Amino acid sequence: MSREKEIAKIAEFFGEGWFEEIVQQEPSIAALPFEEQLKAVKQRSVHWGTSFFRDDVVLGVLERMVLADLPPDKTTHIASIGCSEGREPFSVLIQRWGRRDKLNIDAYDCNPKNIGIAKRGIYRIEFDSLEYGRFQRSAAHAEVNGILKTNLNGRLEINFSEDAKQKISFCVADITEGPLSRRYDAVLMLNVLFYYSQNGINRILNNVRQSLNAGGWLLCETGYDWPVFGNYAKWMRNPSGFENQEQLARKLVPNIGESQVPLVYRAK
Repeated sequence: MSREKEIAKIAEFFGEGWFEEIVQQEPSIAALPFEEQLKAVKQRSVHWGTSFFRDDVVLGVLERMVLADLPPDKTTHIASIGCSEGREPFSVLIQRWGRRDKLNIDAYDCNPKNIGIAKRGIYRIEFDSLEYGRFQRSAAHAEVNGILKTNLNGRLEINFSEDAKQKISFCVADITEGPLSRRYDAVLMLNVLFYYSQNGINRILNNVRQSLNAGGWLLCETGYDWPVFGNYAKWMRNPSGFENQEQLARKLVPNIGESQVPLVYRAK
């Protein structure tokens, strides 16, 4: 492993001097072997937090644009990239439980710890959190239909059934390293790309495009046309290799606010 080449790769994805900055901020990383330093820097460069049903616009796009565009008798293959601890792919499964026999979900994350948690399918939600309200509104039918069991023990405890867990394949994979091992009808990649530099985004999008079927869909998070998103909002207007589907989303998906920007694309 060439130290210079690996540090240059980190710089390409996160910006010049990023590796050195993280190592300086975290003295414990500096004491690690170089290969472990690389893993630690990558893991500290991306926020792993996620929650159930946190992006209604994306779920609406999936339902009204992606799935509606495919033959009803066809099995839809969906990849969730950067799935963290699995809440996003489980949200999709709950929403589409009635059609689960025509749904194949593979969920990927580069952190093995996250994948281990996702495979267990056990979660806890605090009662005073926004996530609790969203889960109660969107998953009221889930326990009745045998998707999961819940307990109230000072907080909401969720335990997905074996049937539900078998419908999602959780795998360790790093999209920065190359395309996925198969092609998909749609890729969900929520709140992933804005951690990267423009070069990093372009590299990742090229790998995603090679992981999609012809005309496949890429669904990123719902953005906002606010100054805080700066260059990221500009870069994501017309990413290379994809056609922006924002205007179609505004026609087909209800309740998209004026300041919201659905980051929806089809592969060219």
